[in-house]
Amino acid sequence: MTCPTKIEILVASILQKLPGISAWRYRFLLHLFVLWPSMIGRRNFVNLGRQGEYSEFTYRKHFGKRMDWLGFNRELSEPFLGPNRIIALDPSYLSKSGKHTAGVGYF
Repeated sequence: MTCPTKIEILVASILQKLPGISAWRYRFLLHLFVLWPSMIGRRNFVNLGRQGEYSEFTYRKHFGKRMDWLGFNRELSEPFLGPNRIIALDPSYLSKSGKHTAGVGYF
């Protein structure tokens, strides 16, 4: 058995605080958080399957499941933040030009 890294210790402590994380999901997320920063090349399911411990299908299946990212980030940042907080979103994935712009039509 290898000595756990700092990432593993941090992620393990956060995942234990989140409700609804099964043992299988816990092990998968712990593995993913260690694998992701050390990957070479593009970060996609094929490369996750090549460089990780699980198959490409397993990564696809788990990425399709819901995850409480807000709760995870809250537990991660809690020790470093004061009582006042702001949540910001970057909707850069939304179409912003042409016919897809909200409120713009032909007159």
